[in-house]
Amino acid sequence: MTTKSELKKISLGSFEGFTADTVYYTAIGYPNNVFALRFNEMRDVISSRHGIMKSDFLTICHIPDELGLYMHDQSKSHFYYYGRLLADVLKEYDVEIENTAFLSTGVQMRNLAFAVERYEELWVVCFTTAGVRHNAVRIGKDAAVGIERNGEFKGFGTICHVVVTNASFDHGALVSSIITVTEAKNVALQEMDIRSSHNPDWLATGTGTDQVIVASGFGEKCKYVQGHTVIGKMMADAVIKSTKEAVANCIRDTAGQPD
Repeated sequence: MTTKSELKKISLGSFEGFTADTVYYTAIGYPNNVFALRFNEMRDVISSRHGIMKSDFLTICHIPDELGLYMHDQSKSHFYYYGRLLADVLKEYDVEIENTAFLSTGVQMRNLAFAVERYEELWVVCFTTAGVRHNAVRIGKDAAVGIERNGEFKGFGTICHVVVTNASFDHGALVSSIITVTEAKNVALQEMDIRSSHNPDWLATGTGTDQVIVASGFGEKCKYVQGHTVIGKMMADAVIKSTKEAVANCIRDTAGQPD
């Protein structure tokens, strides 16, 4: 088991109401890295993996190749496997896996990007990892190549977004925010001319397994969060900027690697 002295945290900056770090440590015997965001108190969160929940800890977890099959085993709950993967990280931040919203990716956290948008007293920050090399798809046009059978599913690459704001969202606004994030991601991919990995004539809409977390704050109540609103545009701008940078980071980092 990794000792605390072997765990290395790199702060991503100073933020209001939370800390954000990349963490390097050993997970189940293998070197690993994750993005870790710790709130000062519980917040309302929507996650594409968990639904709506209360959380004080958000993560994007790199999954080492050696643990890929293990982490995609569905014989136990996701909380069991991620509790093991994140055991030392959870201890470091003094949080419980049951209160953690976690996403997963094959992308290294050195390729993570983030962007901050402000308007008067409102702010939004989006943290993004994005790998599009092997799994970019145009949804509804590319052939489906993955299917769940008897609880088993082949894992693919992904684009992960973690969006945090000081605006207060009710549950409806949290759900609507997923639409805003997804539309903004598509804008970023179009502006970068990211193509389907299977059909280069088609612009990609995502990677087919993209994941999103949005965390509400305690400030001004915002019921409407889509593109015609100030908060919606702030979210979209943060997503577009961080997605473009994250995609560029990953393309640069994997250049020269075999397909």
